[in-house]
Amino acid sequence: MGRTTDPPAKDKVILCPSLGHLIWFSYCRSEQNGAPCPRIVSCWYEHFLVEDFLRQELTPEEWDKFLHPPSGDKISHLLCLIGEAEKAIQSRPTRLQPPSRGRPEA
Repeated sequence: MGRTTDPPAKDKVILCPSLGHLIWFSYCRSEQNGAPCPRIVSCWYEHFLVEDFLRQELTPEEWDKFLHPPSGDKISHLLCLIGEAEKAIQSRPTRLQPPSRGRPEA
């Protein structure tokens, strides 16, 4: 039987390489705030013609955005998280020094 552009049955699940657990196609289809997961084609191509399905389902603008995601998103996000962590560390009260081991000096 040849592959079609019909998505797999709702009970069909695959192992997600990003999350490490079983997921449905519907999750992959809208994983990025309504946009498809960047790995959707490589994960689902064996099961149906996922690229053709997405071309039919997405607007030309959405398809172009899917093919050419904004660069630096992950890096920008990581830098933001690092900055927040640094601020959180700086706003913590300083720790008390542990008691010294040994005799106090006279």
